[in-house]
Amino acid sequence: MLLRAIPLTIAFGFCWLAVMPLSDLWASEPEPKNSPNHDSDDGDDASVQKLRRFCKTAKARAASLLSRQARKIERAAMANANSQVEAEASATQVFQQKFLASDATQWDPLEDMGPASSLLQCDESNGRRRAVFYYLKAVAQRVKQVFHWESSSASARPHCISIHTADDANMKFGSGARGSTEIQTVMANIQEHVVTCSASESECDLTWFNLHQPIVPLDRADTVGLYRAFMGWILGFSNYVGWRWQCWGIPPDLFRNVARRTVVFVGDALKANSALFKILSQCIHEQEKGPDASTQSCCLQILCNIHQVSLTRKNVALGFQGYFSCLVRLGHLFEGHNFRQKFHAAMSKLVQSNFEFIIVGNLPNDVQRWHDMKVQQLRLHTDTGFMGYCGRNPTTMSRTLQAMPSVKCESDKVLEAINKWTQAAQHPSGGDAQELGRLVEEMLQQDSSYAEQNAKRFRLVTETFQSPNFPVIVNCVDFLMLPLDTAVNQLLKRTTVLKRMRFNDLPENSTMQELKEESKVFFLQWADGTFGDNIIADFIKHVKTCQLQQICGSCSDPSVIQTCFELIVFGMADTWLRCCHPARCFPNQMFSLTTCDPQTFVQKLTGFQRIMRQCPECVDVAFSTPLLQSLDIAGAFDQEVQAYIQELQRHLTDIATFTPLATTLVENFHGKNQNALFKFRGKSKAPAAAAECSVLASLVSEHAYLKTLVMQSTMPSRWGIASMQKRLGRRKGIQPKCNRKARVIQSAGKSRRRMSAWNAFQQEQMRTRGVLTAVEYKQVMKDLGAEWRRLSGERKKQYALDAAYQQSCRDELETRPLKQPGKAPCHELATPEQPEDLPAEEQSTSALEKIAGSKHLSRISSKRLYVNSANKAGHPSWSTFGLSIQDANGAVRSDLVDLQTSQAAVDFAVAFSLHRRPDEDIIEQIPMPDVNVHTQTCFGLYGGGLCKKNEHHTLVKCFARSFAQLTTSQKLPSGTLVRCRPVCEVAGSGSSTDQVTEAYYFLGVLCQKPLIQVFAKAWPCTSGMQSQSGSSFALVNRGSGEQRPTFITSHEAFHQLVEAHSGRLRGIAVSVFTTRFEFDLWGVHFLQVAIIGKAVEHLLKTGVSPPNQKVQVKLPFGVKMEAKKRRPYKKRKCEPKHKPEPSKPKDTHLHVTAAPALSDPESCESSSDSPIDLDGDDDEIEIEEGNASAGPSEGESDGSEELVRDHDPPTVTAKEEEAAAQSAFQDYCEEADDRARLADVARAQPEVRKGHFRSHFSKSVGFTSEASLAPTGRSRCYHCNQAILKGSLRFTYFWSTSRPERYLHSTCIASFVKADLGNRLDQAVGAIEQFPRQSNDPQIRNGATILLNELLKL
Repeated sequence: MLLRAIPLTIAFGFCWLAVMPLSDLWASEPEPKNSPNHDSDDGDDASVQKLRRFCKTAKARAASLLSRQARKIERAAMANANSQVEAEASATQVFQQKFLASDATQWDPLEDMGPASSLLQCDESNGRRRAVFYYLKAVAQRVKQVFHWESSSASARPHCISIHTADDANMKFGSGARGSTEIQTVMANIQEHVVTCSASESECDLTWFNLHQPIVPLDRADTVGLYRAFMGWILGFSNYVGWRWQCWGIPPDLFRNVARRTVVFVGDALKANSALFKILSQCIHEQEKGPDASTQSCCLQILCNIHQVSLTRKNVALGFQGYFSCLVRLGHLFEGHNFRQKFHAAMSKLVQSNFEFIIVGNLPNDVQRWHDMKVQQLRLHTDTGFMGYCGRNPTTMSRTLQAMPSVKCESDKVLEAINKWTQAAQHPSGGDAQELGRLVEEMLQQDSSYAEQNAKRFRLVTETFQSPNFPVIVNCVDFLMLPLDTAVNQLLKRTTVLKRMRFNDLPENSTMQELKEESKVFFLQWADGTFGDNIIADFIKHVKTCQLQQICGSCSDPSVIQTCFELIVFGMADTWLRCCHPARCFPNQMFSLTTCDPQTFVQKLTGFQRIMRQCPECVDVAFSTPLLQSLDIAGAFDQEVQAYIQELQRHLTDIATFTPLATTLVENFHGKNQNALFKFRGKSKAPAAAAECSVLASLVSEHAYLKTLVMQSTMPSRWGIASMQKRLGRRKGIQPKCNRKARVIQSAGKSRRRMSAWNAFQQEQMRTRGVLTAVEYKQVMKDLGAEWRRLSGERKKQYALDAAYQQSCRDELETRPLKQPGKAPCHELATPEQPEDLPAEEQSTSALEKIAGSKHLSRISSKRLYVNSANKAGHPSWSTFGLSIQDANGAVRSDLVDLQTSQAAVDFAVAFSLHRRPDEDIIEQIPMPDVNVHTQTCFGLYGGGLCKKNEHHTLVKCFARSFAQLTTSQKLPSGTLVRCRPVCEVAGSGSSTDQVTEAYYFLGVLCQKPLIQVFAKAWPCTSGMQSQSGSSFALVNRGSGEQRPTFITSHEAFHQLVEAHSGRLRGIAVSVFTTRFEFDLWGVHFLQVAIIGKAVEHLLKTGVSPPNQKVQVKLPFGVKMEAKKRRPYKKRKCEPKHKPEPSKPKDTHLHVTAAPALSDPESCESSSDSPIDLDGDDDEIEIEEGNASAGPSEGESDGSEELVRDHDPPTVTAKEEEAAAQSAFQDYCEEADDRARLADVARAQPEVRKGHFRSHFSKSVGFTSEASLAPTGRSRCYHCNQAILKGSLRFTYFWSTSRPERYLHSTCIASFVKADLGNRLDQAVGAIEQFPRQSNDPQIRNGATILLNELLKL
């Protein structure tokens, strides 16, 4: 730029020389006036002075030009620097919006940054890794700041609650061989950390953040692999920080300044999760013995209560035969588009024939009530009424299916047979319906196509819906589901409360303290069993208040009534076992200290410590034991003890407030991953890319929800912004040149004309006039102009003041944001008594909008939108939510995004910390405890009042094991009435039963491992029918006013009997009664049964055979026996000709249908599918069938004390087994001789050349004398490679001596033979000539004859 200025100066100088006189170029200096040679001439002096002034002016102009050009260069340099900074900021914002934000929240027009800057040059995979890199780096920096507490006061040290919601799932990845997909097991863990630091409850500093970690593929889906994957990403546990977080600089002693730390593990009821929690408990137990006790750590396990309730719902749905299978078949049918269309058409016809459409002017008053009821019915649960299908009309669904057109397919014989069978059933004269039905069943048993399977499903569904009891069953299932759906709704509501607390999303008319109190109260109700008691109370309430007669109609089937009663007992018993029984055990008992006063707290804590000293296994190791051992209240109640009580109560309150009771977070995380990873088209992602996508999916989802809440409180609605964009920049009849977003920016940059006195005068005069035409408006303006000119100066000065005030209001309004959705309109917020002469700064927004007018509001709406955007960017949620690493543009702030970092450094950091497999050094650092601790307490295993150190523990456990064996062998359902009577020894007379202490129970549920069986107390009643024994029993004791059943475990029941007859008990007699429900279905609320037959008695004796265990031989001096090598598996050579059948137990009991059994809290297997462990410990015992006999009167001993003696004579079964063994040995010897002879013959044959093998299929290539009808449509023709239709004729052809046969169409054989006529014709004719003589099928004979004639013509 300076070089450009120099030629301009030179040119200006030459121009000056051109106007000068040439004589002045060599003229000497002027002489003084008094010089003799000087002629004083005034004209010459004036010209010289003028010339000098002109010269000075030219120099000044040149200098000014040079300085101006220098300043211009400086401004250009500054502009370039600013543009570069803006470009970098633009690239950062584009990166945030592309990789760290959701598209669903980017509807603000001011966020549109246009095309990406040239600095942002990264593809999808590189940008994804950069986003993960920035997030993990920012988290590591912020976490170190959060836990960097330096305080000398112990009370000011923070408390930390680490909540881990973990679950494993199977996912498909594109990492298989040759680009194929494979299924791998992955672990997902949602980490939430709540850090509180307070000396009192009122002054609390809360930090609640979530760590988004990726899904981790497991090399081995076992407990060790799950534990290593879990510990790799854990932020801290037992003085250990996950090695993946250590890669980002987080120190191992991160929690050195934390006073208390509780790790809450939330998961579903799986064995792997329980085993993982057991290892964590062992780590806590080892830490208690270690020297470092600065941070007190404990661990708490929470089973997902939604899963627990769902397991009960599953068994209730499976209780009625045919209900769940019908739903599954309907689901398969609705997968087909054709069925859905037909179903919709049938429903339309049904609605059209049952409803009448009436056009009215005004809607009736009941429309709103009907709408509310419909919304209530469409919810997951409703407190009143039932969700019956199609208006609860029993014939509606069957009429719907009848209205559907029948499925027709001319090429399917099965469907034709079904149609004929339907016609024969409707018209008896049309054919034999039974024979056609049998034919259909035989055809459906064969391999069928998809259409045939759907036809079978349709027929079965139609039959089920047309059965008279099916509507009753549907309404009964819905009736039984109501209490469980209520519980699920309550759990989902608490999950919503936790989410509102975390995002500070307060509902109307509520505060954060109210939300915390609601969350804490619900958790404490779950901990003390009130939650389960409410579910049982809902069962009783619905049974008593609901009128099943009106809903279900008349039902005379006794099996439906009996099943309904059994499922009611099962639902309440299962709920009691899952929700109420744990409340009597630790660690739930510890939460009863939360709301106690200091004196009660000391009493309860002392009692808990006494229980722990008496039996350590009665208290859980991971949570209760560390808390009980932290303080010994043996001395006086001083200030230190009181401070400890307050601290512990505050910590328990925090756990109850922030701990979830369901795994909805991780389930939603799985859903987000499925949506992010799997597309309709395209290749599946590799595990590395899937891990990165899982981090960003969770991170972006959290930021999108927070941004939605911020925009709801700071920005106008989406519709308001869209209407504003549509209105700005438009003129009548002129199409705007730029888009909507650009028009908003242009409108905000325009300068508006200031308000003048004339405008104030015109506004005042036009206020009273109506709508004017163009001609009228022109004339009015002329009149107002003339009137304005006639006004005096005082009046104009008054209008000038009014205009200045309005302009100040307009200027103030430009600084006010637009109104937000969900808030009251601005005119409603204004105070009606507000004076009009207030300053503009003190006026409300509604008053300012009224002063400015609607036209001006439309013009300045874009400027006000900038204020909304600024409020959104500066919202306090960005600095208070979580770790404060997000802003309005993305989940990671712009100052934490450094695009100058090289891609190689980013890739290395992400691969080193995220995708690296743990080596041996890393595995050694992970704490792996050696001790084996208990995770199940005595109370949890056996019930209240029974401990392993109790003197009757072994005997009670034997009785419980024998009774569980009796229940499984006899397949006793829930609701079975049993009587337990102790059998005592009497001196001189053998034994006798004690009828005074006998007890009646209804069987509840049976848990397999550990063994827990629930009884419901049966109460005798006098009302009801008179049975043979004249006895009736009810589930509820109505005489005492008790409204709920009394549940008890089998261990507690037998413990009461053993304690009452200590030392004299010889056994327990168990009588199983055959009962009948006394009332019809509408009288189910009585819950009463009557005995109708004789009881079958079984004796549970005290002697029990110990479980079969291998005897371990110990050698001296530490010598160990060499382990036997396992032989390789070999197929059995032969089987015995006659297998001895196992002995069957005597059927001395009336067979009843088996009710659903309770699934194990650590397993989802049922009691009838797998052997059960009847012991509460880890030992397993195998139950034999038939060991529960009819009773001691027949002289047979109970299976639990059956012994095998060596001197017993051989039985008939033993002799049969010996004979079978001898026969099998003879067969084996004969087969061995045959094999040896065949081997000698094979060795004698000449060897085959290398590369060829003896044929195991055919000795020659060509056609065989075999032809058949294709049983399926899967085979293909060897000649044309087309499918051979099912039922069509096909011929067998061996194309190789070492490969299986192939098949040919009958129409392709002629062309196939013609291709090699010399070698194939004679062989084909010779083979096909045998078909008419060998086959009895007329279709094969006719086809072979036609084919033979064609070949002979060749």
